[in-house]
Amino acid sequence: MNISDRVMVLASATEARYEERVGIREKRLKEANKGNIWAADDPERVAKRLAHVRTTEGAMVAPATMLRELAPSPDHADTETLVAQLAQERAIGRDDLVTPQFLQLALAASRCVGRITVRGASGALLGYGTGMLVGPGILLTNHHVLERAADAVQSEVTFGFETNTTLPSEERVFRLVPQKLFITDEALDFTFVAVSPADTRGQPGADLGYICLNPQEGKAINGEFVNVIQHPNGGPKMFALRENRIVDVLTNYLQYVADTAPGSSGAPVFNDQFEMVALHHSGVPERDAQGRILNRDGQPWTSDQGEARVHWKSNEGVRVSVLVERAKGLARTSEEQAQLAQAFDLSRAIPQLEAAGPSRQVAGDVASAARQPAIEGDVATWTIPLSVSVRLGGLSGQAVPSGGAAISAEPPALPSPPAPVTPKTSPELMRAVGRARDAFRTIPGLLRIRAGWQFTDGWITDQAAIVAIVEEKKTTATLGEQGIPKLPATFEGFPVDVRQASAEELYELSRLDGGAVFTERTANPVYQKPPNLSLPRVRERMKVLVHVSPEQGWPVLDAFLQQTNTKLTVGMYDFGAPHIVDAIATRLEAKSAKLELVIQYGSSVGTGTKAGDTDDAETVRTLKGALGNNFEMQWANVGQSGSLWASAFHIKVAVRDSRAFWLSSGNWQSSNQPPDAPPADQAGAKALLTNYNREWHVVIDNPTLAGIFESYLQYDFEQSSGFVPKGAEQAYELLPPLEPDPREAAAEIRTFTPLEIDREVDVQPVLTPDNYVQVVLPLIEGARSRIYLQNQYINESLDPRAEQTYIPLLEAIARKQQEGLDVRIILRAENGVEARHIEFMKTHGIDMGRVRWRNRTHTKGIIVDSTSVLLGSHNWSYDGTVLNRDASLLFYDAEIARYLEGIFIYDWENWSKTKVYIRPGKPKIQEIASPEELAALRATVDQGEVRARRLFHPDD
Repeated sequence: MNISDRVMVLASATEARYEERVGIREKRLKEANKGNIWAADDPERVAKRLAHVRTTEGAMVAPATMLRELAPSPDHADTETLVAQLAQERAIGRDDLVTPQFLQLALAASRCVGRITVRGASGALLGYGTGMLVGPGILLTNHHVLERAADAVQSEVTFGFETNTTLPSEERVFRLVPQKLFITDEALDFTFVAVSPADTRGQPGADLGYICLNPQEGKAINGEFVNVIQHPNGGPKMFALRENRIVDVLTNYLQYVADTAPGSSGAPVFNDQFEMVALHHSGVPERDAQGRILNRDGQPWTSDQGEARVHWKSNEGVRVSVLVERAKGLARTSEEQAQLAQAFDLSRAIPQLEAAGPSRQVAGDVASAARQPAIEGDVATWTIPLSVSVRLGGLSGQAVPSGGAAISAEPPALPSPPAPVTPKTSPELMRAVGRARDAFRTIPGLLRIRAGWQFTDGWITDQAAIVAIVEEKKTTATLGEQGIPKLPATFEGFPVDVRQASAEELYELSRLDGGAVFTERTANPVYQKPPNLSLPRVRERMKVLVHVSPEQGWPVLDAFLQQTNTKLTVGMYDFGAPHIVDAIATRLEAKSAKLELVIQYGSSVGTGTKAGDTDDAETVRTLKGALGNNFEMQWANVGQSGSLWASAFHIKVAVRDSRAFWLSSGNWQSSNQPPDAPPADQAGAKALLTNYNREWHVVIDNPTLAGIFESYLQYDFEQSSGFVPKGAEQAYELLPPLEPDPREAAAEIRTFTPLEIDREVDVQPVLTPDNYVQVVLPLIEGARSRIYLQNQYINESLDPRAEQTYIPLLEAIARKQQEGLDVRIILRAENGVEARHIEFMKTHGIDMGRVRWRNRTHTKGIIVDSTSVLLGSHNWSYDGTVLNRDASLLFYDAEIARYLEGIFIYDWENWSKTKVYIRPGKPKIQEIASPEELAALRATVDQGEVRARRLFHPDD
C-alpha cells in the first residue's frame, strides 16, 4: 500500500470524528466568528490558553495583534466571570496584519522542514511526505509515511527544496538512520527517526536548527488560526498561513481548515506564535448528497484519480501535547530517552526554534523591547512585538521608573472555581432526601428516593438532585386520570428527577416490604484462602501469545486445545459454543486425556451470535458422553447462603498438561470465540467486529504459572464438592432488536495479529477473592502519565464494605484524572446502561467526558503508562473485584502493554461513542420457572423479535 492509499484509509476515521461533532463544532465556530472566545471552546481550555500566553509573552515572537486585557479587581473570585470579561476585550489571532518578525520566524521554521522520499526495502518509490527536525538529528513525521524501520533505511529527507528552479547544489539530502532511533506509534500516527549528522555531500546539518516540542497544553483553542509548512504532492515547500482556522479541538487531535495536499502528511502545524501545536496527518473529504467523495472540480472522485484529486473540506493533526506524552512512554532504552529529551526540553520551548539563523537575534530583540511598557493614559502596553495592553485604574499621570518596576508584567492568576455540590458532599441534599422520603412515601408506584444527579435530554448533568425511582413513569394526564399525585419539579431547592426503575431495580424493589431499604444482591460468601497456596510474582523465561477476539480468539484457542496430551483443567463461567465442545471432546477422546471442569450452573438464552449455543447442563452431558470416566466436573458453589463466592464463578482459565494455560476475558461461547475467525477479507473482518465481542486473551507456556492456576482450580473443585445448585433463578429483561450503529458502519476496519514473545517476562497472577484490590490499587496509584481502562461495566455498589475495597479503586482513577493524567475508560454500550451506574461514577469523581461506550466490549483490562497491563475476567463491581472467583494477569512488560494499548486506541477512536442510551420506558421482565418457559423464550429470541438480557449476571 502506498502513502496515498494509507491516507485514504486514515480519512475514514478522521471523517467519523468530524461528523460526530458537527453540532458542537458549528455552535462554537459561530461564537468564535462573533469574537466570543469564552463560548468558542471549553472554559478550562480557554483558561489554559490565557495562562500559556501570559507565561510565554516575555519571549514570544508573534503577529502585531493587540491583546487588550481588563485587569481584574481583587474582589473578582469567579473564574467564569473573569475569563468572560477577558474574552470580551480580547481578540486572539483576529488581525490579519503581521509583522516582518512573523515572516522571519516562518522562514526560520521552514529551514527545519523537509521533503521525505519514501522507498521500500527494494528501493521502489512508495511516495512522499513531509517531516521536520525536532532535535539534533531527530526527524518527526507520520507513522503512515514511515511505518517500518526497513522502509526508513532506504528513505531520505531533502531540505532546501524551495522552488521548481532550486539548484541541486542548494538542496541538502540526508539519509535516515533507523538503527540509531526509530520510535513509531500507529494509533497516534507519528514516527521519530534519526537523521545522519551530515548530508550526502558531507556537510554537517547542525545549521538547519530544529523545532522544539512543547508538551504543555494551552497552545491553541477553537477559532484561532494555524500555519502549515509542507511539501504538497512531493513538490517544493509551500506555506499555508493565517487563513487556516481551528474548527475543533479533540482529545488527541486538532481539526482545521487549511490547504494541504498529498505529501503534506507529517507537516508541522504552528500557532501564530510559531509554537508547533499539531502534526498534520489526515483530512475530511467533501461529499455530495449521495455520499460520494468529490474531487477538486466538484465531480465524483474515483480511486484511480488518486488522493491528489480529493477535495478536502477539513484537515486533522495530532496534538503535540498528546504526541509527546505517548512518545515518552515508547522510548525503551536510556539512549532513546536521552535523544527524545532534547526535543522535549522546555528550557528551549520559548522561542520554539533553535537555529543558527537570524531567529535568535529576533527573539532577543523582542524580549529586550518587552521590558519597557509604553504608558498612555491608564493603558500600559508591552510590545514583543506581540502587544499586550492592560488597563490599570488610577495609573494615569503617575511617574513610572525607567525599569518599569512600578508595573507588574504578571497578570493576576485566575481564581480556582468553587467546589461543585455533589450527592457525596452535600449534607443539605441528604437532609432534603430524608424529608422527601417522609413527604412522598404514600405515593403509589414510588419505589425509592435517593440522592443523585439530574439527567437532561437523556444524559447526566452537573446538577445534584433528588432522584425518585418509580415503578412506571407516567404522563401528567395519566397521573390525573388515576388520581396519583405528581411529584414536584423541585423540593427544598433541589430538582426532583423522576426516573423509571431499571429492570434490576424493578425486580428487586417491587418485592420489598414497604419499610425495607434496597441494598443489592450480594451474599455473604464463606470462601477462605487456601492455606498452602500463594500467588507470587513470577519473573521467568516463558512463551507468551497475546491475542484478541473477535479476529484471533478461536484460532489460537483451537491450537491450544489441540496440543493437549494428558489433562485439561478448566474453570469457566459459561460454556456452550458447539465448536469448542466438539474440539475438546474430539481431541481428548483421541488422546484418552482427562478433563476436570468447574463451572457455574445456568447459562443465558442463546441470542444473536449465541443462538446455536447449548446451556451448561447440555454441555456437561455431551462431554460426559464423549469422555466417560475421563471427565470429572463440579458445579461451582456460588450464589446461595453459605456459598464460597457471592454471585459468580466468573473465571475463564484452562490449564493444559500442567505446563501451559489459556486465560481470558471471554467465556467459551460463540459470542466470545466466533467460529468464523480469522476473517478471510475486509468484509469478513467487518462482520466479526460488528457482531462479536472484543476480548483480550493470553496463552502462556510456563510450568510455574500453569501450576499456580491449576492448584487453585483444583482447590475450587474440592471446595465445591457436593454442592447442588437449586436450579438457577432466572429473570430476563426483553429488549428490542439492536439497531445498526452509524459509527460502526463508518469505522475503520483493522484486525490485529497475535503478539508472540519468547523471553523473560515479569507477571503477577491475580485472583478474587484473594488479591485483586491489593495488586490493582497500587498499580493505579503509581500511574504517572496515562491509564486506559476497558471493561464491560463499572457498577454501583451500596454495600458498605465496598467503601474499603472496591470504591477506592474508582476514586484512585478519579484522582489521576484530576492530577491531569490521560485517563480514558471504555465500557459496554449495546444494552444501554442504568442511570444509577453513571451517577455512581460521577459521584466518585470520574470525568464522564473521558468515558466512551463500545458495543460488545467484553474486555476487562487496564493499561498504565504504556508499561504495565492487566488482563483477565474481572468486571468492576463490588462482587467482581472482591467476592467472586475471577482471574487476571498483571504484566510488567512494555511490549505487551503497547500491543494492547494500540488496540485500545483503535477501539476508542473507531468503535466507541461519547454517550450511551439510558433504557427508556418500563422494563419488560420475564421470569423463567421451567425448562418449557425457557424453550419458549429461546424460540421468541430466535425469531428476532426481541433480545433477552439475563438479570444479575455479569456477562449478559
